[in-house]
Amino acid sequence: MTGSYLARANRVAVLAMLTFVACQKNNLVSVWGIAGASSTPYALPADLFLHASAERQNQGEVVILGDTNLPDGFKIGTEIRVLRSPPDQDLDILVERGHFHSRRFTSRMLPYSPGEYRVHFLAYLTGAWQTPSVLRLTGDGGTKLKPSRLFKLEDPELVDSDKILDYWQTIRFPPFSKEIQAISLVKNAVLTTPDGRRSADTVENTIKEFMSAPSVQPARGWSATKIQNSEYRVVFDFIDGNLGEKQAIWSANLATRQVHYVNKSAKILSWLPNHYTITSPTVLSWLPKF
Repeated sequence: MTGSYLARANRVAVLAMLTFVACQKNNLVSVWGIAGASSTPYALPADLFLHASAERQNQGEVVILGDTNLPDGFKIGTEIRVLRSPPDQDLDILVERGHFHSRRFTSRMLPYSPGEYRVHFLAYLTGAWQTPSVLRLTGDGGTKLKPSRLFKLEDPELVDSDKILDYWQTIRFPPFSKEIQAISLVKNAVLTTPDGRRSADTVENTIKEFMSAPSVQPARGWSATKIQNSEYRVVFDFIDGNLGEKQAIWSANLATRQVHYVNKSAKILSWLPNHYTITSPTVLSWLPKF
């Protein structure tokens, strides 16, 4: 009797194993598939939020980034508002896995100073802005959304007004790192030759003139490392035509505010004569007579 029960149990176990293997072979539901199917489709939460902050990049630029429970693929615009100036915009920010980040912002080609800034987040719930999958969740024009701290009526006078993302946040832009300060010091320096001749422009603008020459272009760009105390080694990496990748090296002292070129490339890129146009195919083929 016991043997028959054991035999029957073994047959059941073998049948279960064969069924499991067949299901896996035919991509049917398996035990593991059932266990992994616990995730639920996204549904708009009753309370939508958007939290943002600012982060400095390696050359002083600012990136606006944060987290939100808006759906993935939702497109957001960001504006940095500065008094008496047009807003600095990025209108192509996408939410990905609950996070978002903007492009790198600068203020008229210069890094934004540390401090508090009013940042505006905006979005329209139309086909020109959002994907069909996002609009299925929000409704065209936001018909499935209630007015909230994030979403406002585009025209409050109308009973059938569209809703738009219209949210303001005061964000503190962080201070500059010492490395960023050293790079900025070199970029804005106007250097002179040993015989007292002054360059016609800053190091940064001089480099821009050279980078417009054929076959001369930035590579990894600017970087800085501390040497000792307040002294930093500042490097600009660039492609010098057929000569390949080169480095221009300066020293910058944050205490004395002094900048000195260290190698030949930096010496060339630190001096621009008046009314001079760079036409040479390589930077190092043209050396000013110091």
